[in-house]
Amino acid sequence: MNRTDRTPFDKKNQRIPGENVHCQSTTDLIGINTLPVGSGKASKLIVRQTWTAEILFVCRGDITLHRSKGETHRMNEGKIVFIPPGDTTRLTLWEDTLTVTLRVEPSRQQYLLSGLSALSRETTGMYSGFHPLPINDRAQLYIDSLLPFLEDGILPIDCQKIKIDEFIYILFGYYTPSELIPFFHTILGENTSFRLWILRNIIEVSSVEQLAARAHMSRSGFVHKFTRIFKQSPVTYLKQCKADMIRNDLEHTDLDLQTLSAMYGFNSYEVFSKFVKSMWGLPPKEIRKRAR
Repeated sequence: MNRTDRTPFDKKNQRIPGENVHCQSTTDLIGINTLPVGSGKASKLIVRQTWTAEILFVCRGDITLHRSKGETHRMNEGKIVFIPPGDTTRLTLWEDTLTVTLRVEPSRQQYLLSGLSALSRETTGMYSGFHPLPINDRAQLYIDSLLPFLEDGILPIDCQKIKIDEFIYILFGYYTPSELIPFFHTILGENTSFRLWILRNIIEVSSVEQLAARAHMSRSGFVHKFTRIFKQSPVTYLKQCKADMIRNDLEHTDLDLQTLSAMYGFNSYEVFSKFVKSMWGLPPKEIRKRAR
């Protein structure tokens, strides 16, 4: 059976009975997806619109990436793909394929952009679509060290963050600027400084108006620029980004709840608690209790 003859099935973030398909959860930062030989099917996995950037390794087999503008890209094994924040790319995972995905949070996007800003400020319009990196020897060692823990499901969130930082070091240490510039072209160019500024300031504001004021822009002008660069509204981005940062602090720090409320720009603990519950379905105290 040819690959083009196979019919994808529409399952999102679910494990299909009888088939070895693993999808990372919404809280994992590193995930593995596989589809074994003999299934005769392809798994269509949706890379949801999100504030995270995604680094996708095609470790075995091949995939098809479908972008919102109708672009289609086929990637075979041995490639690394960068999916920018706000991108709504759909992924078709073909038979006998294994991929690993790294989700790069805003705090790590800030570090990543700081390193990239020195590479090029004149990339806008020079590239389009995906420009994958090869999985070189150092990246292969990195993947080989990850796979046993991912397959067994025993890589804690703190270790996932360390491993993502490790791969960022690998990018800058073992790939050349001529490789990194096209790979990251969607977040480079004249917009790099704006993205970096957003990531440095978003934690201290509670509204788009406050963010626009800090940028010395009108609200409408700020919204227009933000939406053009991030491919989503600042309201959506602000909520998603702040919700994840708060959850991370609730689960992995001992900061008291009042301090967290003030740190994230909320006028009162009640407003803070209501926001957390609306985003995660649980109040702050319960999230912290379950993480202990």
